[in-house]
Amino acid sequence: MRTLLLLALAALLAGCLSVPTPPQEVYYRLQPSPPQALGVFAPRVVVMPFTAPGVYGERPLLWARGPAMRQYYRHFWAESPALELHGALIDALRAAGATEVYTPGNRVRGDVSLHPTIRQMEMQIEGERRAVLSLEVLINDRDGRPLRTLTLEGQRPLADDSPDRYVAAVSQLAGEAYAQLARELWTLQPALVSGAGPLDPVATP
Repeated sequence: MRTLLLLALAALLAGCLSVPTPPQEVYYRLQPSPPQALGVFAPRVVVMPFTAPGVYGERPLLWARGPAMRQYYRHFWAESPALELHGALIDALRAAGATEVYTPGNRVRGDVSLHPTIRQMEMQIEGERRAVLSLEVLINDRDGRPLRTLTLEGQRPLADDSPDRYVAAVSQLAGEAYAQLARELWTLQPALVSGAGPLDPVATP
């Protein structure tokens, strides 16, 4: 009997000491494929920060059923969606052939500036499961005059609601959007080059 009691006590203590491992938080990076090289793009490009309204400015992955949006539990972008998209856009422009790509922190007056906004970036589970990405990019000349406004959007069907599949699909959509943006930007090059001047720093107030 004493032996049985000792064994039961040992089992009880072992159960108390074996604390289950809590679910781990998972972080994802946006990894779009680089666009096709389009040749040298000489005008200086300034990529402004992404405008990310509401929950699009937060790091948790988003899913939606119709108009109702929710955040994934313990699944996050490594940086905010605005920063993930901003860094990927700069990389895409350089891969396409832009030789001078800057951010506002460089304090360089560009020949053209890009002002991007996140309109949608989520998994939609109503009806067919799909990843949805919609961006709007205002293209301004060196004097701040609007040249063109682009709406870059797409959807990708998903086999299930796993965050990994969603992130991979959104990365593909971002790559396609940036390839389209690069093609549009390259068509503006002749007008931008003709009005280009020296490398002017932004005036400090």
